[in-house]
Amino acid sequence: MNIVFFSHSSDKYGAELFLLETLTCLKESRENLELTVITPTEGPLISELEKIKVRYRVYPYKWWVGQKKFTYKKIRNVLNILAAWMIAKKIKKLKPNIICTNTITTNVGAFVAYFLEIPHIWFVHEFVGKGQDLKFDLGDKWSYGFMNKRTDKVITNSKTCYDFYAENIDKEKINWLYNKNMRVSKNQLNKARNDSFKCIIVGSINKNKNQELAIDAIKELKKSIKKISLLLVGDGDKKYVEFLKEKVKRENLSEIIHFKGYTDDPYPLIMASDVMLICSKQETFGRALIEGMIGKKPVIAPDIAAVSELISDKEDGIIYNKNNVEDLIKKVVEVYKNPKTGLEIGKRARKKALEFHQPEKYSQELIKMFKEVGKKV
Repeated sequence: MNIVFFSHSSDKYGAELFLLETLTCLKESRENLELTVITPTEGPLISELEKIKVRYRVYPYKWWVGQKKFTYKKIRNVLNILAAWMIAKKIKKLKPNIICTNTITTNVGAFVAYFLEIPHIWFVHEFVGKGQDLKFDLGDKWSYGFMNKRTDKVITNSKTCYDFYAENIDKEKINWLYNKNMRVSKNQLNKARNDSFKCIIVGSINKNKNQELAIDAIKELKKSIKKISLLLVGDGDKKYVEFLKEKVKRENLSEIIHFKGYTDDPYPLIMASDVMLICSKQETFGRALIEGMIGKKPVIAPDIAAVSELISDKEDGIIYNKNNVEDLIKKVVEVYKNPKTGLEIGKRARKKALEFHQPEKYSQELIKMFKEVGKKV
């Protein structure tokens, strides 16, 4: 079976890491699969594809979400159709059986599948549409109509994500499948508490991840926890990053709040911390949460749907009221004052995360879906 994946970017954030993990998992399966990735630009994803020996091609195309200027919305969607037609001509010689689009943010893969008259699968990792920060260029009605006509299966990364899209996607086409193939750290060392108390946030820096809430919490917590610190690991929205850095400087927090930037392996930093904070306004899955659990840390996360799918309060994680700085402060203080409880929560969290990690089962479920879709040819 020959499968071509379309990536919305060539960076290495959550969706791209999911793609790399999925490709690795499929390559390690016993199935005879030919895998190719199409990216719109050169970037760090390319070197990772080379490492795992997956064929790739670079052809320019655009997103179909997030644009605010009406004229450009139309122009770039017309350009996407033209790009898809050209890409279809170029990859026809690869003889693909299935086209997979790795996120909902681009529709080019669906057009390519249409031009080649082969099945299309859409992986969805994000919320797009009415009431969300990201919106379809052409509106919900037309976009969902296009998805229902031009895709054979939609695979969401959680039940929360499934529930969001199930209202608009044909029930027989939509499924949900956890990423049970996330990279894990075999190192089980847990930092012994010294006289400092280190908090960490891992992931893309943007308004939805809401790192500002953690900064506000640390500003108050430093009054009662003298040697508290916060490390923000990741990069993202440049304007928001600069806003946060200016806020840290303005509040005289530069000595205790640090920006690490992107790292390929966050686990050593997680394991050198005492607690992981999640401040997101919403999530479809919660990759950083799983990383914190694997890192054997008590993760303090908001009461949003995706979080409740993964952890139970005070059992293998700690839940606070979303976007409530006072409640976040309260939960951090509880972990600080009860280190043994925090360690026990971290141990149970790692055990649960490792039980969740089932790459063989994940690849089997995914290949089963590919075969079901392939039969429609």
